[in-house]
Amino acid sequence: MSEKAFGYGVATLAADGVVLDVTFHTLGLGAPVAKTERDLTAPALQSSAKIRRVKLENVFREINLLEAPIDAVDAYLR
Repeated sequence: MSEKAFGYGVATLAADGVVLDVTFHTLGLGAPVAKTERDLTAPALQSSAKIRRVKLENVFREINLLEAPIDAVDAYLR
């Protein structure tokens, strides 16, 4: 098994910047694949986010699976 993992996704942030959740649309083990940045925070999603009083943000994370999570995005990727 590879020690490295990566993911591209969308994080939901509270008004104070705290990560509420992350939905990863691309996952992998090993080195990250070259990927063009896709903006998944489209206007329709932003409208929903505004109603819920949250912010959507594109995220990319690369982690070492042998180390402890360093933050919420890291934990959601695991």
